[in-house]
Amino acid sequence: MIYWQLAVSFIIGYVFGMFKTGPVLAKVRGIDLSKTGSGNTGMTNTMRALGKKIGIWAFVGDTLKVIIPVFITYFLFAKSGQPYPHGVHVLAFIIATAFGGVLGDMFPFYNGFKGGKGVSSTSGMILAILFLTGDWKFTVLGLAVFFSTMFITRYVSVGSLTLVVSIFIEFVVWGQLNMIYSLDKNASMKERLFIYGILFVIMILMFIRHRDNLKRLANGTENKIGQKKEDK
Repeated sequence: MIYWQLAVSFIIGYVFGMFKTGPVLAKVRGIDLSKTGSGNTGMTNTMRALGKKIGIWAFVGDTLKVIIPVFITYFLFAKSGQPYPHGVHVLAFIIATAFGGVLGDMFPFYNGFKGGKGVSSTSGMILAILFLTGDWKFTVLGLAVFFSTMFITRYVSVGSLTLVVSIFIEFVVWGQLNMIYSLDKNASMKERLFIYGILFVIMILMFIRHRDNLKRLANGTENKIGQKKEDK
């Protein structure tokens, strides 16, 4: 792997990841999202403060801020010239760029490293893999895990955390079985561990960013989908 290119990819991802769609949409409507609801700048708090439609737009924007830099670094460094890339380093560049985007989302330096929880940006990573490699497994299974868990538990936080755990497990299992389209079967264990390690860090950071949700889940005060405030 060419490490300086991976470092540049990470930086590009981080710069894009710092853009927060929710606060921009809220500011247009005269609302300071950081002082509303949970104070989080992600999709869920945006939806609660501004409604479902605006929340969906916030989600779209926060996925695009990962997808766009992944496309940029792919065409700069990783393009293989095939209909679907199967080069040894393609997935490493996608993951490195997406990692920067997730960290920029969670820890933007201009806001005291206080940002979102990384759910939308992680979804952007999964979609980028689909768009650039044609590997549909992560998107299909990820959506199935997220929505089925959320439907059963009625907790967005549980669905989000189950999603990121399943993505990590899928990468490790399918990667070792050479079932990931863009991870060449001849890729070294060093490169595989690089990819698995980043995904493991994203998973841990997601749990850390959801620590308040986990506390509320433990004491039974976490807000369920469709639950009214007076139900608490």
